[in-house]
Amino acid sequence: MQVKFGRIFAETIWASFKALLIMSLLYALAAGIIVSNMNLPSNNVTDSFMGIFVLSLIGALLLMPVLFVFDLLVMAPLIAYIIKKKYIDIKIFIIAGGICSSIFFNIFNLVSNYTFNFTKFIWDGVWFFIAGGLLGYFLYKQIFRISDVGTIEQSG
Repeated sequence: MQVKFGRIFAETIWASFKALLIMSLLYALAAGIIVSNMNLPSNNVTDSFMGIFVLSLIGALLLMPVLFVFDLLVMAPLIAYIIKKKYIDIKIFIIAGGICSSIFFNIFNLVSNYTFNFTKFIWDGVWFFIAGGLLGYFLYKQIFRISDVGTIEQSG
């Protein structure tokens, strides 16, 4: 079975959007936990949680054009190669997604801020590694679904 490049690209975009949505929720949850420890009234905590979630989701949607180009030029050809060579393994997707996401976004932060803060670098690296791992997991599930590798492994 031959998988078309457009299908791979569409699955990559969809996996990127799902990973950004979940990371927005996790980021808002972490910020909500920090705000809840400030002894504020409960309605302020709920409002801040929803506000942070909406703002991080808007930020994620503003980042989608960059991810669109990145998925088109880097991710989709790489995944097409992985499918062609039948290297579909969940550990490869999660670790590679985490490492690539950490490096890509930390370089993006360095270029936009022109400063290097080691603590922020490590903290952002952890968050972006989680985001990349989520992206790798979603890519693995969707690519495994559209490729014929699953049927080959089961028949062997």
